[in-house]
Amino acid sequence: MKHHQPDSYAALEPGLSRSELDYFLEPFPFLLPAECYELYQWHDGMTPLDMGSDIYNGSPYQLFPGYTFNPIQEAIDLRSNIFESVENLLLYKMRHEEGIWIEHSGLLNCYFLPIFTLDLKEHICLLGTKETVERSYLFKFFSEGEIYFLYDSISSMMQTIAACYKVGAYYNFKYPDGDKEIRCDKNLAEEIRIQYNPNAALYS
Repeated sequence: MKHHQPDSYAALEPGLSRSELDYFLEPFPFLLPAECYELYQWHDGMTPLDMGSDIYNGSPYQLFPGYTFNPIQEAIDLRSNIFESVENLLLYKMRHEEGIWIEHSGLLNCYFLPIFTLDLKEHICLLGTKETVERSYLFKFFSEGEIYFLYDSISSMMQTIAACYKVGAYYNFKYPDGDKEIRCDKNLAEEIRIQYNPNAALYS
């Protein structure tokens, strides 16, 4: 990431201690995997767009195309904001679509934390559990009606991102006026995601 997105890398906030993370996460009625603690001990998300605002506007920096890495407090606040929408969507899919997989996935408990966000409409959420585990799935929630597993774990997500940058599925694009953005070859990126996340791919 430091090589491909130096500005975004520089925007990563310092990591939190284990005791700080325990303080933030203690009120949750579920547990998060060890990988979540490792992630936030590495860095506590990216600098928000407007640190002086009472409303979280996201960050101009991206870990991969479109998505910013949420600081732990922002992730907790976002969870509160989208909880009802996630719950309603899951219940709808259970009742009106082929939602048997939801029943056996752990999603129905709504144990989750949105650690990556795109435009406050799409979130990549880490699945919480009742017991202590090393890793767990990440699922994508889109406020207009999509929810599905995306990655097998944080580790496999990071491997996917690294591979996408390496082979050019994620790449930097510069407009004639000088503006830049991270772009994505969707077909190639999807092939790589399936390669590194075979279990999550079964539900997407």
